[in-house]
Order: sequence, then C-alpha cells, then structure tokens
Amino acid sequence: MNKNEIFEITDIFTTSEFQIIKSLIIEHVSSRLGFSVDLSTYHQQAAETDHLSMAPKAARVLSPSDAQFILALSGIKRLLDNHPGYQVSNVVYDSNTVEDRPELYFRLVRPNQPGNIGSPHCDFWFDQAMGTNFGRGNTIKFWLPIVLDPGKNGLLFYPNAPKGIPFIIQTVNGFNRPCIDCEVSRLGDPVLPQPAYGQAIKFHDDIIHCGALNNGSKTRVGLEIALLKGK
Repeated sequence: MNKNEIFEITDIFTTSEFQIIKSLIIEHVSSRLGFSVDLSTYHQQAAETDHLSMAPKAARVLSPSDAQFILALSGIKRLLDNHPGYQVSNVVYDSNTVEDRPELYFRLVRPNQPGNIGSPHCDFWFDQAMGTNFGRGNTIKFWLPIVLDPGKNGLLFYPNAPKGIPFIIQTVNGFNRPCIDCEVSRLGDPVLPQPAYGQAIKFHDDIIHCGALNNGSKTRVGLEIALLKGK
C-alpha cells in the first residue's frame, strides 16, 4: 500500500484467531456491565446507562493481559514482520496521558444511533488535537470487523476529498477532538469497504474517514490497532 491509495483490505487473523479475539471482547463487555452479552444484540440488552458507561475510550481498551494475548497471535506477528520499524501504539488519551501498555480497543455502534459515530476526520488531526507529536505519516491504522452487517454499516472513506480540508478542535468530555470545519458534502461521495472476518482495513493517518451510520439490525463492533513508526 502506498500513500496514494485510500485504503487496503488485508488478511490478518485466521478463523480461530478471530474467534479468540471476539470472545475476549465479549468477556470484556460482559465483565464491565455485569451480565452476559451477545455482541450482535448488545443494543437490545444494554440500557442507555450501560452504553454510556461503555462510551469512554478507557472502558473500551482491552486489558493488558488480553492485549498481550492478542499480540502473541501469529496474525500480529506477521503484521509486524510486514511493517519493519513499526510497533503497536501504547494507550493514548492525550499528550499527558499515555499508558505503558498496548492500545487495542473496540467500538460499539448501535443501529440507527447517529450519536454512536464521529464526524469525518484524519487520524493525524488527533495527533495535533492531543499534542502527541507522532508526526504526519508515522501511524498506520488497522480496523477489524468483529460484528458487521455487510453493506449496512462499517467504516466510511472519502477518496475524492480535496486536500487541505479545514478542521477545528473541540473539547468533548474533557478531551480535545478534531472536527471538520466545512459541509460534509465538500468531501465527495464516501466508499464503504466490506472486509471479511479476519481481515482488516488498512489506512494511513491522513485519510479522511468516519464510522458509517449503522443501518443494520446488529450492533456493529470493530477492533482498532494502530502501528506507530519508531523514532
């Protein structure tokens, strides 16, 4: 994948590895909420207060032991072998809150809930908003579907967005967050790629993207892994 490509769908995990990761996320959510959860029907099981408790990023970052277990899988080893000089990013909340453990986190997007998705953005904008100073072009993101309704939810990309889209930084729940400062229509028509389970969407930090409104019948669940270029 070169910088001129918007995204790439790549194989990462075997079927058995995918099932292991899914079970770890199920255990994580079930443990935090105090009852057994089926990810596909999470939106039917979890009350609004339950979902609010799962909304902060801190609630969705996998535990150090779960993260290390996933990093030991052959899929991650191949991923790192294919990206020499990169390592899995540590947990980052802002420039002053960086934890010394791998950042593997997931999102829960309920059907027909616009508030569960963010606005279009580049990941590099977060680098500027949070003051982490990783630098443009030093991060590669991998988005893996855990529960997906093909064609009805997922991650949107804007391949025809012009260069230099303006953005502003807003404070949301105490954290700085970037937001486009123009009409979404200026970005052009979005594309909704459909990776299979075990695959990931790979993209660079200067690609405009966002979560798609969930028009399916299941809660959409995706795992995010960021590789950071060593300095």
